[in-house]
Amino acid sequence: MRKIAIALIAFAMIAVSSLLASSVPIAPIAMQVGECAPGSSLNVQTIAPWYCSSINQAVYNDWKEWLPIAMLVIMLSFSIAALVFVMGVAFRNERVRNFAAGEMYEAVATTIIVAIFMVLAAVMFGVLPSLFTGPVDPFDTSLTFIQNTINSVTNLLHSLYSINVRSAAYAAYSLEITQCAGECTSTSIPNVFAPILQLLFIAPADAIARLLVEGLLILNIEAYMIIFALYAAIPVFLLPGVVFRAILPMRSVGGMFMGIAISFYFIMPILFSVAYFFTSGSVLQQLNVASAQINQFGQGVGSQTNAISASSPLVTTLNSLPSAFGSFWISVLFYPSLIMMLVYFCITTLADLLGGIYSTGVGILGRV
Repeated sequence: MRKIAIALIAFAMIAVSSLLASSVPIAPIAMQVGECAPGSSLNVQTIAPWYCSSINQAVYNDWKEWLPIAMLVIMLSFSIAALVFVMGVAFRNERVRNFAAGEMYEAVATTIIVAIFMVLAAVMFGVLPSLFTGPVDPFDTSLTFIQNTINSVTNLLHSLYSINVRSAAYAAYSLEITQCAGECTSTSIPNVFAPILQLLFIAPADAIARLLVEGLLILNIEAYMIIFALYAAIPVFLLPGVVFRAILPMRSVGGMFMGIAISFYFIMPILFSVAYFFTSGSVLQQLNVASAQINQFGQGVGSQTNAISASSPLVTTLNSLPSAFGSFWISVLFYPSLIMMLVYFCITTLADLLGGIYSTGVGILGRV
């Protein structure tokens, strides 16, 4: 009778754990995510209806698509832990019972992590923007700053290229005089401005254009990296991380995947937004002013007449660009390098924290 009672208690634990893991309602989530439910104290529907109709719906789609899979895996981990606990009780093995209790705690932790991730995404990408900044989020903000910088660099490159080609064409012109008095002889008079154009404008413009091309390449890499983080964080890293974390031999891998998801989805776009917010304003202004001046003074023969002395407008404009490159390379290369180091640090820290390997004191990245 005692064994039967223990078995009934164990199966009751399985039922309760399964119910707990699947207790998050799926159907009414659309009314709950982002505090858009009727009667909400925040009243977001009135303050920012665009949020409840667009961003809130996007967050709801993430919940609707991925939450059932996550809850199914968590329910499975609860059930396995309960079954192991049953075996420990049946065989009177305290180590097995303690192991099963630990697995139950880990399943609860996984549930809490997923819930916090989704709630934080709803708040960060919806509730806070709806109340303070408008229909933006860290991904929109960082990509907007980067795209504006790309546009300014592209316009400056186009201006430099068109004016530089025109100056090089004018510098290539020469005068050839042919005299025929019995025998024809030709005399070539070179363009006296060609060496000056080459030294003061053509060569510096070519060097600056090469630097801008490299910066443009880095900017595009950063933009596509943020887009990858946006689309891959949840389906590629978070959900497989939940699955792997529910499997004891793969728990460290699951912790690493979940650390990558959190770092990609929250930390990376926020840091890029902050970095470009404080640096891109002055950089964009200097690049746009230089592009406008090059277009203004380089029209027609101005590409030659305005670049034949050290005080000519095109030359002074080129000479002013290196002062802007300090801020440009800080915003394009230095800060992003620091950001990626911080993201890597967050990934390793979260991997060790969420990997559940506390007995050895190291996670999978530490062992590698």
